[in-house]
Amino acid sequence: MLVQYNKKFLKDLSSLPKKDREKIENFVFEEINQYANSAEINKLEKLSGYQYYIIKLDLGITV
Repeated sequence: MLVQYNKKFLKDLSSLPKKDREKIENFVFEEINQYANSAEINKLEKLSGYQYYIIKLDLGITV
């Protein structure tokens, strides 16, 4: 599965508290590679109104 990250995501990720950042980094850079396609990941929600397949990731972190 091809996963792309925009610069804003990476910048916002770096500004999160270490505990939350590590949880997100673990999922988006390591765990996500275990899936063949996005339909297998129950933490994802497709956002409408975008040209590309933009998703919202729910890891239970409130910032």
